[in-house]
Amino acid sequence: MLIPDVNRDFSFSDVLQASGATRSDLMSLLRAHVVKGSAKETTGKGDHRRFTADDVLAVRMALELKRQGVGSRYQRALVTEALSGLMRVSRRLGQALPPAVLVRAAGPRAVEVLVPERIESAPTGVLLNVATMITETKDAIARLP
Repeated sequence: MLIPDVNRDFSFSDVLQASGATRSDLMSLLRAHVVKGSAKETTGKGDHRRFTADDVLAVRMALELKRQGVGSRYQRALVTEALSGLMRVSRRLGQALPPAVLVRAAGPRAVEVLVPERIESAPTGVLLNVATMITETKDAIARLP
C-alpha cells in the first residue's frame, strides 16, 4: 500500500471528490480497467463498488497522465506498472518513496519507473511528483465527511 495509514474505504462519490475526477473520467477509467474498486468490486445491479486510498491515488495518477498527454489507451499499463513499480522501489529502498519518479515506456507493454538519480540518464517519459500526489491525496481524503 502506498497510502497505508488510511483505514477506510470510499464510495464512488468520495473518489470523485478526493481525486477531482468527473463522473465521466472515473467511469472511463473503470471501463478501461485503469482503476477498480479494490475494497469491493460490484457483483451485480444494486451493489456498489468500494475503493481504497490507493485507488484514489491511482485515479489522481491517471488524471495527471491524461493532463501530460498520455492517451487512455496507455493509461492502464502506465498506472498499473507505475503503482507496482513504486511499491518495488519503496521496498527496495526500505524507506519512503522518492519525491518524484519518471515513468517511461521500456517496450510495447513494459513500463520502467526511474528514481531521481537515474532520471538524468533517461530524459524522456512522464514525470510524476509522487510525494505531492500522496500528500494531496491524503489531504483530500481527510477533508471527506
